[in-house]
Amino acid sequence: RVTEARAVMLSRRQRLTGLVGDLLDSSRLQSDRMPVRPVPLALAAVVHDGTESFRPAAKEAGIRLEVDVQGNLECHADADRIKQAITNLLSNAMKFTPAGGNVSVQAEALNGHIRIKVHDSGVGLTSAQAARLFKPFEQVHEAQVRNKGGSGLGLYIARGIVELHGGRIWVESPGPGLGSA
Repeated sequence: RVTEARAVMLSRRQRLTGLVGDLLDSSRLQSDRMPVRPVPLALAAVVHDGTESFRPAAKEAGIRLEVDVQGNLECHADADRIKQAITNLLSNAMKFTPAGGNVSVQAEALNGHIRIKVHDSGVGLTSAQAARLFKPFEQVHEAQVRNKGGSGLGLYIARGIVELHGGRIWVESPGPGLGSA
């Protein structure tokens, strides 16, 4: 029982630490004080590192996780913040993809920019849900989130990080049950 109780406490501590971190980052974004320290960066390593941390959870959930980094992608960015944005996007994709589904991360050079795309075969979105997706504390699949955790800040923070790097973020979904990117 002690081992089981310890595991529960560690899990709850991790969840609380994550929630506090999200609240702090949200506050920093709203006050224009989120630190971003861009340096020359080989993006492939950041994409792979951010994705690899999800392999055990994907395997346990029966989700196929793929990574495709095309070419030698170099940019000027904050590696930790870019990894944070990728992991926030992946976390969301994993939450809403059922067993037997797919989640993929692609990175490529496109028209002088770098595009990182997280695609899932999950529950998809209506256009009304897509319009609310990157707002703070928005949970467009409320009933499912209660069972899977989530603060409603991860995608908002991802958007802020992308915009602080001069990029843009959006969602595309053909509709409910058809996944999203």
